[in-house]
Amino acid sequence: MLAGRVKRIGTVAAVVAAAAAGVVVSAGPAAAATPLCSKVVTVTGVGAKVIVPASSGGSLNCLIGRGLVANETIVRQLQHTLVRCYTNMRMPSPYTGERVGDIAVDGDFGPRTEAAVKAVQAGAGVTVDGIYGSETRNRMRFRVAGDNSCARLA
Repeated sequence: MLAGRVKRIGTVAAVVAAAAAGVVVSAGPAAAATPLCSKVVTVTGVGAKVIVPASSGGSLNCLIGRGLVANETIVRQLQHTLVRCYTNMRMPSPYTGERVGDIAVDGDFGPRTEAAVKAVQAGAGVTVDGIYGSETRNRMRFRVAGDNSCARLA
């Protein structure tokens, strides 16, 4: 009984340590950990170089969401993209009188930023969970580097 309790405590400690290191740990045994987005990179999208969130290692497969934030700078970059590329898109409830372009670019992934991501997800026809991840990335538009326009990554 004591051995089982020690094992559970060790598992909890490992999950807490991974979260502190900026890695999201999945409950599934075969699932790989997905890192948090912590910077932006410029990559070639559809006919343009676009500014896209990336992990510290440069992978585009990363997450941003409530409780999944590496730093304020990456949230601010995502907010800039949402405001520029989805200015007139209507927000979901409880912000139905607002548009994505109305969100503050303040580095806080709060309820309005989450709602803006959900609006983009709904418009793109992907899972609406308010978390920026690979499915959302593959379907949304991003800011074009050195330009005021937006383009898709693929």
